[in-house]
Amino acid sequence: MRSIAVAAAAALLALGACEITPTGDTRPDTRFSASSRQLFQDTYQEIPFAQGAVYVIAPDGTSDTMATYRLVPCGGGDRICGDSLHGSAGQVTRGAEFFEVRGAYPGRTFRLSPGGDGYMLQGNLAVPVAWDHDES
Repeated sequence: MRSIAVAAAAALLALGACEITPTGDTRPDTRFSASSRQLFQDTYQEIPFAQGAVYVIAPDGTSDTMATYRLVPCGGGDRICGDSLHGSAGQVTRGAEFFEVRGAYPGRTFRLSPGGDGYMLQGNLAVPVAWDHDES
């Protein structure tokens, strides 16, 4: 009887490690390691800054308007500048799920996912964003 309880507890712990969708299915992106996901993203999705500058569009957060931001690789590609090569220089880091840009626009942190979406942190407010490469 005790071994059944231990087995049941172990099964519950194993299930707790899985991320579940609202429909009860295991999330597909948790079936692969971070390095496998990153390889897939690099191969099949658009990567931020791979072709240079990107435009980001997001709700303003303080009103019902949309705001546009331009993020430009600068400093030999190690930094990201706001608006142009001469704008505020921020830092970019790549995480497992997104590229994080801090400092290019004061008070805003951009988290850009491969494929054209992501979100922006403005204080305690997180708003969805869409991004695309600057074609000009």
